Amino acid sequence: LNQHPLVCIPCRIKAHTAKEIKPPFALQVTTRVLDRETRDRYSFIAVTPEGITVEVNIQVNDINDHAPAFPKQHSTFQIPEHTPIENLKPGSSILQVFASDADEGDNGDVIYEINRRQSDPDQYFTIDSRTGVTTAFVTIHVRDYNDNQPTMTIIFLSEDGSPQISEGAQPGQYVARISVSDPDYGEYSNVNVTLEGGDGKFALTTKDNIIYLICVDQLLDREERDSYDLRVTATDSGTPPLRAESAFVLQVMDINDNPPLFDQQEYKQSIPEVVYPGSFVLQVTARDKDQGPNGEVRYSIVHGHDTHSSWFAIDPATGIITTAAPLDYEKDPQPQLTVLATDRGTPALSSSAVVYVALQDVNDNEPVFRSNFYNVSLKENTPVGTCFLQVGTAVRTERLCCISLRVVRGHRCGLESCCPSDRFCRPRDVPVMPFVFCIFCVLCICCFSHSSGPGALVAGDR
Repeated sequence: LNQHPLVCIPCRIKAHTAKEIKPPFALQVTTRVLDRETRDRYSFIAVTPEGITVEVNIQVNDINDHAPAFPKQHSTFQIPEHTPIENLKPGSSILQVFASDADEGDNGDVIYEINRRQSDPDQYFTIDSRTGVTTAFVTIHVRDYNDNQPTMTIIFLSEDGSPQISEGAQPGQYVARISVSDPDYGEYSNVNVTLEGGDGKFALTTKDNIIYLICVDQLLDREERDSYDLRVTATDSGTPPLRAESAFVLQVMDINDNPPLFDQQEYKQSIPEVVYPGSFVLQVTARDKDQGPNGEVRYSIVHGHDTHSSWFAIDPATGIITTAAPLDYEKDPQPQLTVLATDRGTPALSSSAVVYVALQDVNDNEPVFRSNFYNVSLKENTPVGTCFLQVGTAVRTERLCCISLRVVRGHRCGLESCCPSDRFCRPRDVPVMPFVFCIFCVLCICCFSHSSGPGALVAGDR
């Protein structure tokens, strides 16, 4: 009727007269829009032009012009996460919502369903289409229970990602990065991280309680300690608290900070001067506290112009010193060597030691006369016992050496030595002691040395 103000209304008319007025007749609606939900029935008296009065009863029929409405547009309900299963079985009723529709009949019949596009895509909940567990933005909060322990991820910051740190690391240098999380909700998700072990050499730092960093707190020395046992613990704030732990061994990596050191700074050895090249002299030993190539020691001899170091050689790996050339006591009775021990680090470190080699002299030099030929003229009537010749001998040695002289030819002429003894001792650079002979005819003299050795050496003169 709201769209047709002039309509024909079929109705039954009760007149006060016996005359029956037959429908239809015109009724014009001119006042305002009808609303069945406000008023669904009208009654009035109609008067015809003929003066006939009629009682009119109008029933307003419904149209579907109202949507269902919820009394609350947002409802909240909580379910404990660990509600016993016997109290919350599938199909258990947890909440009922109600929506009303002002229309009547089928127009006012409300059917409920959950809008899966906007909520509960996993279909944890269902709704009865008639009784109404409804779609009116029902928010269901699952009350958290502390049933999840924290999770912890440790990333080591070394080049290969292993738990190691250089012994040259300075305080403040990072060792590892730790990230923590807890899938629980609210205060249960707050995680505290602690560090144990390390003897105070390491510390734990964080800015947001989510990312933690292990850093060096004191200087390290691998030679003092080469590894540390560390334990990281993450604890949540639940009651009782749950925790996660991770233990690892942090290796301290070596740097070349220690030079090789000899077990003694001076070595002394005594050997005969007559030995074959390659003969063993002695072995030197140096040790390096470092590890790997930083601790590998190589030996060498420092050669100088004023030394006889070229007489010797050294094995670079074992430190064994051997002779490399013939030795000569008379040139250098105590050659001195400087031995160097060098590691294979970068840069290399080294140290040195001194080796004193005392040569034992052997009888390897024959005595010699000052002159190979002596010419003396005598009168034939020279008296017996007259001293007519003085000869001198020498031996190239620094030791005292016994020398004897003997006339090997000429005794039959009556010639002999006038010395009280056929033997005398003299050191090097001492003036030559004379031998005085009484001559009776031509003679031949031999000189013998008596130093220790394999045998006496002889020099002869006439």
